[in-house]
Amino acid sequence: MGQINTDGSPLSMQEWNQKVGLRHLDRIKELFKKDPDEEFEQRLESLSKGKTKGIIYYAAGIKKDSHERKFRELEYHERKAVRKAALDLWVDLNSIPKDLL
Repeated sequence: MGQINTDGSPLSMQEWNQKVGLRHLDRIKELFKKDPDEEFEQRLESLSKGKTKGIIYYAAGIKKDSHERKFRELEYHERKAVRKAALDLWVDLNSIPKDLL
């Protein structure tokens, strides 16, 4: 008994499973093509005209004269510090009860 794919041609169960598996692999490959630094930088650059970005950079220990630099232009240890500072700020802000805001 064969399975029918979307093309309308009959496939054996093994062929059908292989085709489905290849589609899943293609989706997984697409996930790995994304650059996490690029996505983080886009989000960071879109934050309220630089004020929030400045707060994150300050919390990361980056000097004020470097606040204009894009995330990718920072050294590895600075990028790591920015990620940690953003997470720490997020955790701290989310710990404030909403009825106090």
